[in-house]
Amino acid sequence: MGAFVAKLREREAITSIALEFLNLTAARTGEVLGAEWPEFDLEGKVWTVSAKRMKSNREHRVPLSPRGVEIIEKLRAARTGAFVFPGISRSQARHW
Repeated sequence: MGAFVAKLREREAITSIALEFLNLTAARTGEVLGAEWPEFDLEGKVWTVSAKRMKSNREHRVPLSPRGVEIIEKLRAARTGAFVFPGISRSQARHW
């Protein structure tokens, strides 16, 4: 796994960054791809996915590792819209 993550970090593509974040959080693909900025509390180091976006229909709080926080901070600096991992629409994210 270490070699795989090292290869991901060599790439600047949003897909590589999203895949590393997915592995760090053990979240579902749709949850990661549909992540929006208000869901993140970087001070508290937690990502709160609303019940409406969860398969279980219950709010889910995901603790963020230092690397997870680093990824979100890096993306926030280059923020271009509502989605943390831009390039996919909300309807597409639900189908992943």
